[in-house]
Amino acid sequence: MLICISDCIYFDMGLRYAIIQNNYCGNKINKIVSYTNNVRISDFPKYFHSTKNLGHHLSYILIDYSQSHFEVLQSVLLLKIFYPLTKVFVCIKDSTVFTEFEKALIFIINADIVHNFSDFCDLIKISKKRNTNSPCDILFKAMPSNFHVSRKDILFISLIIAGLSPDQISSVLDINLKKVYYYRNKIHAKLIIKNDIELICRIKIFTVKFYNKVLKDEILSLR
Repeated sequence: MLICISDCIYFDMGLRYAIIQNNYCGNKINKIVSYTNNVRISDFPKYFHSTKNLGHHLSYILIDYSQSHFEVLQSVLLLKIFYPLTKVFVCIKDSTVFTEFEKALIFIINADIVHNFSDFCDLIKISKKRNTNSPCDILFKAMPSNFHVSRKDILFISLIIAGLSPDQISSVLDINLKKVYYYRNKIHAKLIIKNDIELICRIKIFTVKFYNKVLKDEILSLR
């Protein structure tokens, strides 16, 4: 199953036509669910987060980022947390410039950048050969060891970055609000911060630094 997120009906139509024309993509994608760029976390059907239903058929997410904003990436992050094997693609224009926070989110969801449907279909063909890291794994590796952040902390942090409120976190993790505030305060203390805004800024810095290190290592490996 593929989720397409776009405000443009022609983008959606073009995608469907490209998939039909490409035999490999046509065989790999048997269902397309479309959302607009105004999608919010609450708009995703609850069955995507269930352990027994349609969410397990989710394989790909394509975002038309020509008119999108970071909230869309946050919503996709939530799905990626629960379905880490999902491949994410962000379709951009040549003139697109990302903010540091957008760069961090794109790295956390392990998204591939594409410029057209041909790029998308080509990457679908090789997607099985490529490793897909979960957001929690990426965040855990990006976190400096001196903060002593656990994997349980990382899951909680990822939900905050995805834009969830304490009530939503309580519902997703099936814990009461008292525990939500307890875990949040514990994480704030570990990272020496006062609130979630500072948390997001801190994680953004850690993630961008880690991304630059990974990129540098990849460049060196090619020499």
